[in-house]
Amino acid sequence: MLKYFQFLLILLFCSSCYSGDQSEIPMSDNYDWLLGEWIRTNEKEDRVTFENWSKQSDSLYLGLGYTLKDQDTVFKEEIHLLNLGNQWQYVVHGVNRRPTSFRVTKKLNNSFVSKNENNPFPKLIKYSLENNILTAEISADGNKIRFLFEQHSTDTK
Repeated sequence: MLKYFQFLLILLFCSSCYSGDQSEIPMSDNYDWLLGEWIRTNEKEDRVTFENWSKQSDSLYLGLGYTLKDQDTVFKEEIHLLNLGNQWQYVVHGVNRRPTSFRVTKKLNNSFVSKNENNPFPKLIKYSLENNILTAEISADGNKIRFLFEQHSTDTK
């Protein structure tokens, strides 16, 4: 019985010591796939919507979303995707009087889900990148709005 217990202790110790490749960023901490300037492809004809993402540090990404109508800004929000004590938060500034925080509840390689059940709309925000299309979906109580974006190039060749 003692040998069995010692074997389990050694096994636990060895498995906790293995760290793999030290240069690898954990999947749950990498949102680099959001980076860049994105333009909405399913916007109303008289509007243009952009979402820009930059990385400030390994624990802070900044987003800026805005909609133009005839060169006037008709909507603007600032987004902070930040890690607070090993918990990622998606925080929206500029839409409500105070910032609205959504806790990231699911993170895969190129997608995440964030929730705030106390917010009237949206309660759920999902982002995903597939085939170079960035999809942002906001929803609550069966109502959904999908935002489809493609990478925006400012090159004038």
